[in-house]
Amino acid sequence: MKMQNNKLKRLNSAISLIDSIYHDAACLFGISDSVLTILYTLSCLDGECMLRDIYGSCGIPKQTINSAVRRLENDGLIILEQYNGKLKKAILTEKGIAFADKTVSKLIAAENNILDSWSEGDSNLYISLNQRYAEDLKKQLKLISEVKE
Repeated sequence: MKMQNNKLKRLNSAISLIDSIYHDAACLFGISDSVLTILYTLSCLDGECMLRDIYGSCGIPKQTINSAVRRLENDGLIILEQYNGKLKKAILTEKGIAFADKTVSKLIAAENNILDSWSEGDSNLYISLNQRYAEDLKKQLKLISEVKE
């Protein structure tokens, strides 16, 4: 088995630290990581989006997202609407918007503050390298799955 090289160790450490910070934010707001993810996604998409978009963007199991959606719905923070057959759209209610403003909107503002404090070149480089890494990792995973078959 090949051991991680130093670059990979540093990258994994940075990714883990960022994940831990988002978990700390969820704890600070008194919500679960999955609720944070849903509210964050909805807040970034003007308060509504398809459930499948949440499933596809967060890497959290569908069942966990569904449980969090039910919790948010029971708390009156979101409503679900049928959309085009079996598809469902999640929409923040007024209460949900107010709650998001007190929680995830502060996190989004903090992230914007960070990116705005960096030079245009640094922020563009950081974003483009993250996008490139994700695309390349997806390609590598596809190669692994092809070999597995």
